[in-house]
Amino acid sequence: MRVVFLDMDGVLNSADYFADNPLCEEPQAGGDDYWGYMVDPVPVQHLNAILAATDAKVVSSTSWRYYVEPDQMQRVLDSRGFTGEVIGRTPTNSELPEGLRRTGLRGTEVEVWLTENKHLEIERFVILDDMGPGAFAHMTPYLVQTSWANGLQERHIKAAIDMLQTAQ
Repeated sequence: MRVVFLDMDGVLNSADYFADNPLCEEPQAGGDDYWGYMVDPVPVQHLNAILAATDAKVVSSTSWRYYVEPDQMQRVLDSRGFTGEVIGRTPTNSELPEGLRRTGLRGTEVEVWLTENKHLEIERFVILDDMGPGAFAHMTPYLVQTSWANGLQERHIKAAIDMLQTAQ
């Protein structure tokens, strides 16, 4: 199996998106409509291209996972044109093993998820996130870094596909 660890803010939305799509009337906070508004359908299509080329599944690694469980994430993404499958989320800080809490490293959360899900036989993975390498430590080689300014762009597609198709 191949996995995309997916951040949301700065990946599937951006400053550009919010500048072009101001929130006129806020949907009910926490509901599917609220989270759906927060997702730009253009980078969703870029994500779809990555998943279609690699048959990868998605694991939510975003801070949204504190509020949005994988089944709701699936619905929200589907409403914005997503064609993939959300299979889980990385652990939150309180779910990490005692010695790893409060590290502030998303790379640690990814590593714990991979360890806890060895039964899935993950052969390759990529992390899509706008956070810099400092948040990923030894997991940085698996990072395709986007930016808060404009999120997941066409230029990121090839890098992600390459990582998912190259032995790790």
